Amino acid sequence: MKLYLFILFSLSVVCGLSQNYKAWKCYDYKEGDTILVPREIHDWFPNEQGSEYSSKAYQYLADYLKFHPEIKKIMILSHSSYRGSEEVNLWITQQRADIIKHHLDQLLENRITIKAKGKGEHYPALYIDPEGNIHRLTQAFIGKPAYKNAEKEKLHRLNKRIEFVVLEADSSQLYKRMLDDIRFSDPNYARIFKLPEIRYDFARWDLQQNDSVNSVDSLKILADFMKEHPGVVVEIMVHSDCRVSKRSSIRLEQRRA
Repeated sequence: MKLYLFILFSLSVVCGLSQNYKAWKCYDYKEGDTILVPREIHDWFPNEQGSEYSSKAYQYLADYLKFHPEIKKIMILSHSSYRGSEEVNLWITQQRADIIKHHLDQLLENRITIKAKGKGEHYPALYIDPEGNIHRLTQAFIGKPAYKNAEKEKLHRLNKRIEFVVLEADSSQLYKRMLDDIRFSDPNYARIFKLPEIRYDFARWDLQQNDSVNSVDSLKILADFMKEHPGVVVEIMVHSDCRVSKRSSIRLEQRRA
């Protein structure tokens, strides 16, 4: 069963963070834009290569780039905190960037050009404090006595990040995107989203839940979306084929919805 989500109304969403620094859920990107990979995705990369979580992260990033056909060439930038020597930090970040590039090249079958660069500790992240002031997370700033150890650790983690820099883009390719992916889009205007596959158990008149299919888990993606956008009004549309009468189809579709 295929479900689609139509955004009827939403609160306005600001996409660009600055002229060249763009949010993860922008609708289209242009040459020169920098995209910060979300913290929760970055944390899926463990120290050991090839674990279940790192595979999940590689696939997620590949799906994201597939969702953006306008992106033709990117540079993966990997950053570290200032802890450790400069040489080691450069080596670690280059290794991380190279590994991500390797997996994305395989998953995307080299459909886009990907470069990789480790930046080490040379480009500290920007941080907005509770008063709204913007700071660079330098050693001098994080080392202030006012910050406790737990707070300092959080700031160090912000410096450890992954960014995509768009080196080449073609906005004419956006027409290839027929449906929006609920994981990668903001509902800033009327759109239709395709949801993960959801299967129905006719015997129990309920969603299928077994070892191979868990449709309730699929709906968690929609639940997270609704939590993230509490001002959104949505309509869930369920469709069937024409093998039964129109009346029966409508009853079945409504029951599924």
